[in-house]
Amino acid sequence: MPSDADVPEPIEDKDREKHAPMRQTGVDAAQSAARMLDLDRPSKPAPKPQEEKQEAPASSADAAPVTPRRVKPRPEADEYDDPQPATNARVRSAPRPAAPAPAPPVRKSKFPLVIAAAVLFGAGAAIGSRVEKRKFNHVIITVNEDSITADDFAHASEIANGRQTIQKIIDEHLVVQFAKQKKVVPDQKTVEAKYAEEAKTPDFFKKLRQANKSPEDFKHDILVALCRQAVVDNGISASPAEIKEYYDRNIDPKNPAARYYHPETVQIQVVVTKDESEIQKAWKDLQAGLPFTTAVQKYSKDVSRRNNGLLPAIRKGTIVSSKFPGLEQTLFEGLGVNALVPPHQYQGTWWVIKCLSHVVESTDAFDKVQQECSDAVLYNKGIKEKGGIIKKEEEEFVKKSKIEITNPQYADMAPKKQ
Repeated sequence: MPSDADVPEPIEDKDREKHAPMRQTGVDAAQSAARMLDLDRPSKPAPKPQEEKQEAPASSADAAPVTPRRVKPRPEADEYDDPQPATNARVRSAPRPAAPAPAPPVRKSKFPLVIAAAVLFGAGAAIGSRVEKRKFNHVIITVNEDSITADDFAHASEIANGRQTIQKIIDEHLVVQFAKQKKVVPDQKTVEAKYAEEAKTPDFFKKLRQANKSPEDFKHDILVALCRQAVVDNGISASPAEIKEYYDRNIDPKNPAARYYHPETVQIQVVVTKDESEIQKAWKDLQAGLPFTTAVQKYSKDVSRRNNGLLPAIRKGTIVSSKFPGLEQTLFEGLGVNALVPPHQYQGTWWVIKCLSHVVESTDAFDKVQQECSDAVLYNKGIKEKGGIIKKEEEEFVKKSKIEITNPQYADMAPKKQ
C-alpha cells in the first residue's frame, strides 16, 4: 500500500504557499501535532471526519471501509513479513500523481507476478470500469453557476490517472493470459464462489459503490488475483505446522506488521495553537455548537489543519507521558466517541481534542483466517522456490505479446519493437 508522506512542519496561514519553505511555528517551534505524538510514521488511511451539528461534549475531563478478506500475499521480506493476499484483488496500479507528469516508459515486464500491488477498494476509480454505462452529457456537479458533466469528470480523471489506468488494464490482461498459457486459470465457478463469500462481509455493497465498482468489476479483480496466486503456488504444498506458525507470527503484538492482531487505538481530531486566548475562543465556539472541522479551520495553526485536524490513529502505550502527562489515560479510559477534551497545554501549545473513534484490541480467530494463512504460506514458498523462473517466463511472455495503443496520446506507452 502507498506510504503516508512525512508530516510537514506546522505553519501559520500567511506562510502557506505552494511548495514554499515553511517557517517553523506552532508546536514546540519545530514539531507538528502528529510529530509530537510520534504519529508521522506510515499508517492506515484515517477515516474522513463527518461533520454534524456539534453536540455537547460527553465529558469535560476527558475507518475504509471494510476490506474483504485477503487471499494473495506478497513474498516474505523479513522475519515479520506482510504478505498482501489475493482476494483483495491486488493488481498493479501506480499511485495517483499530484500533478500531470511526463510519460513514464513502460517496463518490459509489465505485470509483476512476484509482487502484487493494489487493493480492491483502493483509491481512485479506474477509467474503463465495468460499472453501468452512463450518458456522459448529464450534469453531476454544480459549483455556483458552473455545471460539470460526467464527460468533464471523465476527462479530469483521465488527466489524473489515464496512464496508470492504461498500464493497469494491460497488466491485468497479461496476467490472465499468462495464467492461461500455464493452464492454471481458475474456472468461473471458483470466481463466483469467492465472490459469494466476499459479498457476505459487512457493508460489502456499500463499499463496492464507494469504490465505483460493480459486482462484475469485483469478479474481474478476483480473477486477476487468483491467477497471480495460481501461477506462483502451483505445485507448492504447505503443512499444517507451517500454516499455524505463520498465524502465530501474525498475532504477535510485538510484530509491527502483524496481520491478525489489532491493537487498541483511538482516532482524534485537534485544534492546536500557541495562543491561549485563541484556544479559549475555539472552546467557547465549540460549546455553542460550532462544528469541530469549522473550528479547526478557524483557529488551528498546526499543519493538521490541512486535513481538518485529523491525526493518524494513536496506538495505546505509544504516548510519551513525560511530554503529554495524563493524555493516554484521557484518551483510552472512558472518553466516548465524539466527546471533546477541553483546552490543555502540551509542549508549549494549546490543544482541544475530539475523539472520532476508539477501536478495542482484538485478534482474528485462526479458523476465520486459516485459508488466508495457507495462501500466504503457499505464495511465499512459491516465490522462494521458483520466483526467478517465473520472472524470466513472464518477461519472455511479455516480449512475445502484441500490445498496440492506437490513441496517440498514449502511443509512447506501447513496448518498442525489437
